[in-house]
Amino acid sequence: MSFILSHQILDELLAKRKINTRDLAGIDKLFGGEDGYYWYHTLRHLCPPKEVMIFQSEAQLRKAVQGYEDVTAAEDEVKPQQMQDRHIEAIAQHLKVAGYARPPGWQRPRPAVEPPRSLSLGLRAPWRGARSGRPGRWR
Repeated sequence: MSFILSHQILDELLAKRKINTRDLAGIDKLFGGEDGYYWYHTLRHLCPPKEVMIFQSEAQLRKAVQGYEDVTAAEDEVKPQQMQDRHIEAIAQHLKVAGYARPPGWQRPRPAVEPPRSLSLGLRAPWRGARSGRPGRWR
């Protein structure tokens, strides 16, 4: 089972349930009860805007979220909160994507034409020094 995290997915999750981003009680319920709102915002801060994070297992997802919490708590010089099972279960339930995992032995398809191993044709770059290899004037 794979899990996908992005700002768009979190926004769609709230919109689908008609929950406002400032509705503390609604987000708490959605993300495992007490402190659910805290973990929702931890997810938002963990994933950069307009990027997508993919986790291959629930353990990997938990490790990433808890690790991010530990790092940010250390920066703020406070004790990190510990994620409870109910929180990770709720988060995993909302972010899971069935059938996304690659089958065993899957490999990226090779391009039809192999790119050359070296782009150098043995020519000296015109902006390099004649013998030293140090940068020189443009010729």
